[in-house]
Amino acid sequence: MKKVLFIILILTQITSVFSQTKKQDFGFELRYPIPIGNNSLPKSYYGIIDIGMDYSFIHIKNCGIGILLNSSFLIHPQGGASMVILSPKIKIDYEISMDKISIIPMVAFGYSNWRTQSNFMGYSSHSSMHGLTLKGATKVVFKSDKKMNWYLLFAYEFTQLEKPGYNVYGSMDTNYNRIRQILYPGVGMIWKFNTSK
Repeated sequence: MKKVLFIILILTQITSVFSQTKKQDFGFELRYPIPIGNNSLPKSYYGIIDIGMDYSFIHIKNCGIGILLNSSFLIHPQGGASMVILSPKIKIDYEISMDKISIIPMVAFGYSNWRTQSNFMGYSSHSSMHGLTLKGATKVVFKSDKKMNWYLLFAYEFTQLEKPGYNVYGSMDTNYNRIRQILYPGVGMIWKFNTSK
């Protein structure tokens, strides 16, 4: 958790450096996490919701550079366990502008912390794992003259968790079970604003 907070602090400092750029935008997203793959995650957990923010603080022609932060919530209905994923990232996107919509493909790289809490037969336990995350996504923005526009999005995230320093049930010491893949369909709203004086 300390590493996550440290990365968030670094991203905040980067943002402040570029806070005087004339064109910025902020997005708020609601997504649905769908675990995929053949390892233990999709067989055990079901997604509930993902809440995220998307902040672009640099624009160079059609390219945008910024930060992402999202939290995913999943449950294990049979095992009485829940999982929270916190993931800050740095992103770059490219806007393809059309008449009434914009298509924005994006790639992002960052860090994820996976925290699991279980309560089985009155016994409560928790564990935490972390690793590097790669994200690919596409937004379809419905353009208007207003500062706030809506968009649909579809994202894929790949995480390679680090090998834990302790024994974990489910063979988490193998690369197979430390690879996590999640699909994220969702909706969002984007607010564009200028900071020029």
